[in-house]
Amino acid sequence: MALAGDVKDETLAKALVELAVRQFGGLDVAFNNAGAIGEMGATPDLSLAGWRDTIETNLTGAFLGAKYQIPAMLDRGAGSLIFTSTFVESLHALKRLATPEEIARSVVYLASDASSFTTGTALLVDGGVSINRT
Repeated sequence: MALAGDVKDETLAKALVELAVRQFGGLDVAFNNAGAIGEMGATPDLSLAGWRDTIETNLTGAFLGAKYQIPAMLDRGAGSLIFTSTFVESLHALKRLATPEEIARSVVYLASDASSFTTGTALLVDGGVSINRT
């Protein structure tokens, strides 16, 4: 299933959950994976519009998703709510970005019963960003 839209749009967040409930009988897993790097440069050179667009995409988009996903999961009695953030390529110790499959394997773990005692924590799938100083 797909529904095109902008994660900054509250009507989309609501419609996505409604679509899942209608098509699949409920919502068990939500993977909030949209993000934007935004304008790059020195702080004095950044535009307020660019700042707001990045904040709206990265934070408000995640909030809006959760706002509608949580009640749908509570209706089912449980669920997995997963958020992704990322880092620019040169920051990784591995000096490359993850493949979609590498990220997906971690998401599948978090969405599965194998992670039933994993809650409220960050799972670092970061290619070594947390250990890299160069």
